[in-house]
Amino acid sequence: MDQIAEQVRADALVSADLLRVLDEAEELLKSDQEGQRAGFHAVETNACMDIVHRS
Repeated sequence: MDQIAEQVRADALVSADLLRVLDEAEELLKSDQEGQRAGFHAVETNACMDIVHRS
């Protein structure tokens, strides 16, 4: 019985660690996507400004 309880505790710890890692990965992905959008917007703005200055 003690072995089963130990295994359940160990499995719960692994599950908690996996959930934490997945949450961190999701936050990094969101942050990266926001950074990419901001970078794209900056490039787009610069391109528009170049067109305006050429006109």
